[in-house]
Formats: sequence, C-alpha cells, structure tokens
Amino acid sequence: MNKLYTKMKFYILIILSVFWLRCASQGSPTGGPIDESGPTVISIEPEDSSFNRNQSIIITFNEYIDQSSVGSSITVNGSNKFDIKVRYNKIIISPIDQWKDINELYISRNIRDYQNNLMDYPISKIFNTDKVDRHKGEISGELINIMDNNIYEIGLYSVINNQSEFIKKIEADKSGTFRFLNIADGGYRISAIEGKLIDFQYDYRNYRYGINSKEINIVNGQKLDGVNIMISDPLPKLNIVSGYLLNGNHAVLKLSDGQEQSFFVESDKSDKKYINGDIVRLAPDYYNRLESYSMGEYEFIANYNTDTLAPSIDGMILDQDKLDIYFSEPILLLSNKVLLDNNKNHINHTMIDPFILTAKLNPNDTSNIYINSSVISDYENNKIDSILTVDVPAFDINKKFGSLKGKINYNGTMDVVIKLTNHDTKKEYFTSTNDRNFLFSKVPQGKYLLESYEKKHFLNETYYSGVWNPFEKAAQVIRYPDLIDIRAHWEVEGIEINF
Repeated sequence: MNKLYTKMKFYILIILSVFWLRCASQGSPTGGPIDESGPTVISIEPEDSSFNRNQSIIITFNEYIDQSSVGSSITVNGSNKFDIKVRYNKIIISPIDQWKDINELYISRNIRDYQNNLMDYPISKIFNTDKVDRHKGEISGELINIMDNNIYEIGLYSVINNQSEFIKKIEADKSGTFRFLNIADGGYRISAIEGKLIDFQYDYRNYRYGINSKEINIVNGQKLDGVNIMISDPLPKLNIVSGYLLNGNHAVLKLSDGQEQSFFVESDKSDKKYINGDIVRLAPDYYNRLESYSMGEYEFIANYNTDTLAPSIDGMILDQDKLDIYFSEPILLLSNKVLLDNNKNHINHTMIDPFILTAKLNPNDTSNIYINSSVISDYENNKIDSILTVDVPAFDINKKFGSLKGKINYNGTMDVVIKLTNHDTKKEYFTSTNDRNFLFSKVPQGKYLLESYEKKHFLNETYYSGVWNPFEKAAQVIRYPDLIDIRAHWEVEGIEINF
C-alpha cells in the first residue's frame, strides 16, 4: 500500500509540475519602454589627467556597446594605433609601445548600443605625464541651422602666412555645440561639414558646410567661446559633360550635377550665330550663390534642325510684388511695351538675361497682366503670335498685419540684414540697416524666427557662408533665442540683437 501511495504521489507531482510550467509559459513578457537613448560614458579611468606612459585607459558606459561601432570611433591624438578590447559596457585601450607625453582621447558620437542609438555628444579628455603641461587654450561655439540626427564634423586649422594647416577634428553634439581643448596660442580657422570631414576644400563643394565668421586668436591660453557657425547649402563648382545646339544662338549643356542648362551663345562670325558644321567652342562663366567661375572650354560640332518654333514661357514666379517670367530660349524684345495692365498701362520691366524678364508690381495693379507677345521674338525671328494673360493673385487688403521694431548692437562697418521667417508657412521677410535700428512695418500675424547677419552679399536674401580658397570668412550671424509673436495691429518693440 505504501509503495502504491508513493507511486501515486510521484505521478501527481509530475502532473502538477507540467501544469505549472505550462501556466508559467503562457503569454510573452511585456518588457519595458523602447530604448531610444544612446550610450553614455559614466567613467574614464584614470580619473585625473595625469598618468604614466604604459597605463591603460578604461571607458565605462551605462549599457552594452555594439563592438562593431568601436573601431573607428575612438582615437588618441587623431590616431587609432593602439590595442583595444571591448567587454560588454567597457572599452579598454592600451599603448602598443608607450603613450606620448600629451594624449587627447576622443570618443565619437558614432559609438552605438545594440538598438543602433548613437551617443548624444562626443567626449574629449586630455592625459599628460608629469613631464609636460597641456595647452590651456580652448575654443567653443555652436553650429546654427543643423538637421536633427545628422553628425557634423568640425576641423581646426592653424593659420601661417594666411595658409591653413589642418590640426585636428571633432564632432558637434546633438544640439550643435562643440569644444576644442589643448589649443596653443596662435591664429586659427574652423570649418564644419555635414557628415565626414576628409578634405574641406573639396567637401564643401558637395555637402552642407560652415566657416568661422570672426578672427580666431588664442592669447595667453584663453578660453574663447561664442564661435557661432551657420551651416549652409554646398557651394558647388560644376563642369560641362556634354552639349548641343537647339538653334544658332541657343546651346544646351549638360552639367556635372546632371542638370541641363540653357546658354545664350554668340559666335564671332559676321552673322553672329552658328550654322551646322561649325565647330562650337564654349567656355561659359557660371555661378553659384557666392562666386562666378569658368567651367572650362568645351567643344562640339553644330548639328541642329531649322528652328521654326516661337519662344514659349517655361514658368512664372510671383514673390510678393516681383514677377519673374522664364522663357524656353533666348529672346529679343522688339518694343519696350511688353507688359500691360488692364488699363493698357505700361508696367516697367527688366531683362535679367536673355531668358528671364522681371517686373515690379504694386497693389494698384489689376489681377490680370497682359504680355504683348507680338514684340517678343527669338534669334531666328520666330514671334509669339498671341497676347498672353498672366493671372496675378490679388493683394489681400483685408490681411491682418503687425509690425516689429528693434535695435542692432554691432560694432562692424557693414550693413546688417534682419530676416524674419514665419514658423508655420516658412515665408521669409527681409530688411537691412546701417543705422543699427530696424523696422518691419507690415508683417502678417504669426510666430516668427528672427536671424540677423552681416550684409556681405549684395542681396539681402543671400547669407554669405564663406569661401575656403582663397579664404573668405562667413558673415557674422545671430539667431534670436525665442520665437516672436506678431499680432494684428500691434507693434512689437524692444527686440535687441547683440553681435
């Protein structure tokens, strides 16, 4: 009986165990919140800056580190020639032989965790032996107009006889701030690139970039801060890839960025235009927003069909009171009376180049503008044979406006541009001043971002972002820290911009 009881007890325990395991395994664990934070350094050993030349450096993070992200993300004096081991949340680096007397440990933001989250900010730390002292100078500042989640590398260059010599590079943190340590007395330049800085004089032609706007000089080991750098679009220089003629004066060139661009050409022949079989040699000047430059000579043989088509309008852009009209080919104006309003009044115009006609409008102009196309011809004497109507949106006289008045604190010699950008519509408004006071008298109500910069370009709308070779500093720029609320029939006063 005891044996039977023992057997039954054993089977019951097995059944209960299986039942308990089945119950315990039902469902899936809910887990915690999604990890969206990058790893953070919680300690670096040795803690003080003094160490011996054989000592290992131990970097401890708050979580496990993806080993594949470490190799190129840690340098000492700009090099990764050292032994490195990764153990869970620790990185241990040791000298192959011995460290130098001064060593700058740099930890890039590219170190990531196993959820692919990058660090929010890079780390710099200087170690030195007892034999030498590090340089006390520092340079810190902020990048303006950065894009979220992009990494920006910043290069430091010494200036000798107006020539730049690369010293080292660092990264900006997630918010755009940066700091160079261990800087000797002397003059410097700074470049910033969106992405990887390899050779800045080529990089800034292809990627968004920034250049320092003030002279940078370190004297007596000072800590220089407030170096603001605006990140702007690339400054490309293009080449000609191929080309052909549409008619005797109209060349279409394919450029190195892939776009096709029309050019007006005039031959040195007596009739001033090319015919089939002519060798066409072009060396056109082109431009980016800051520079004019030659694209070099390009040669091809003229081969085109007789042009019997009249010019057409490729597009029109109305920006407040300015109307630009773009034509499909170079045009000739046979009369000055090209643009008329509803009352047949002449509207003043200007030819920007053989392809673009621009006109200044005013609130009294009617909503229709007539193009007297019979006076427009191409260089093959093909005329537009109809009157074209341009529908211009009426000025909204019921729109609600406010005004903004402020003061510029600036010790330079240039005019200063003030730029307002509507936070929602991204519409931009500009004014400039040389008396250190500014006024926007009629601004649609809304919330606005305010920026101000030196007027180093002849257009208010173009910020001068600097050229590397030959070196030209960027314009000084200030971004007002708060959004400005402009309300209808109110004047906002007391805004001060401090350069």
